[in-house]
Amino acid sequence: MSAKSIHVMPNKQATLYRLNNSKNWHVRIKYKDKAGYWKKSTGTADFDEAWAFAIQRYTEINSENLEIRRIHRSGNTTLEEVAKEFLKKSTANKNDKTICENHLIPKLGHTIFAKLKYPDLEGYINDCDIRSESTFANHRTTINKLLRFGLQNEYIKSVEHLKLDKASFKANFSRETTDIISSKEWDLICQSYGAWRGMSRGEKVYEIRHKLFVLMQFLLFTGIRPGNESEELQYKDIEFTTYKGKLVGFIDIKKGKMKDIKPRKIPIHEDAAMILFLELHYQCYFDLPKVNDAGNEADRGNALLNMHPDRKFFYVQEKRPEYARNFGRYIQHLKSKNRLSDEKKLILYSMRHTFITNELHKGKDIYAIAKHCGNSVQMIEKYYSKYETLINAKEVFEEGFRFYHPG
Repeated sequence: MSAKSIHVMPNKQATLYRLNNSKNWHVRIKYKDKAGYWKKSTGTADFDEAWAFAIQRYTEINSENLEIRRIHRSGNTTLEEVAKEFLKKSTANKNDKTICENHLIPKLGHTIFAKLKYPDLEGYINDCDIRSESTFANHRTTINKLLRFGLQNEYIKSVEHLKLDKASFKANFSRETTDIISSKEWDLICQSYGAWRGMSRGEKVYEIRHKLFVLMQFLLFTGIRPGNESEELQYKDIEFTTYKGKLVGFIDIKKGKMKDIKPRKIPIHEDAAMILFLELHYQCYFDLPKVNDAGNEADRGNALLNMHPDRKFFYVQEKRPEYARNFGRYIQHLKSKNRLSDEKKLILYSMRHTFITNELHKGKDIYAIAKHCGNSVQMIEKYYSKYETLINAKEVFEEGFRFYHPG
């Protein structure tokens, strides 16, 4: 700043000054509600015009109207200020709150939001020491939501240059280890679940925990991945049928871990089919009188499915809950009650891991398991073992899921 500066308002609340390399006047305005200054060129060398500009900007920058103040401060708004506004929105969830308050604000809070650069976010991801794809995905989702909020509210002009590419960080990711679930542990998980669900605060939380229990059983009995494969399941992706008098079925899997995933249709045993059938009756309670004359159980189930083909089976209030996080909370609850060992590493993916391990120990064909689960044979060989026989619809319908008991 030049030595020549003129105070437009008392107590240096607004000051005009010239930079040594500029002919135009600049203004520095002191914030009334926080520490710091708003600075900008007035765009003119005329002193009277600059004076009028300073008075007008002071009024706007420190306006009692929050919306006017936000608009005129946007060029100097910090990430912390934008994040706090973002968290007030209904679209912000608990995951967003955790990431913003525990990571983004402490690490990037003082950064001017409009001046965010890709290296800032790249450094942030590295500083967080993120080691798994799922954790990276959680951070990227929150960052993208925050950027969209900033763009919509004119805190930043563009966000295209700030998109995080997973491939750039893939070298940091390590495969998350998980244990399989024993039959005794599964019994414990099921026996204790009702009490935990009953501790829910509010109807929505209860509904999420109810559907989480359905999802847990469905994953264990089918080997489908948690996430997109199962949690995006629509009614039209389910088909019931009968086999030797038993209710069984098929599932169309159209979404998955990889963007270029090939859709696959897999058979499901009576255990998994009945889980879906009973839950379907719960979800379509008021439609039940319409299907009383539809025939057998499979016909009635399919009739209900056809009434709402696009409905998401595991959504709650038209949103997909954070099932993995809720399962983690349940496992921590069991550990806090000394019902499960602290050494046990169980995540929602443990259901799939247990299914694949059991199929291998039963002697199923590794190629068939890979096809059923949407994996490569190489992946199963790398992370599991090598056993052989065939997993086809007939065997699935007749055998279903059985816990492996070592001899």
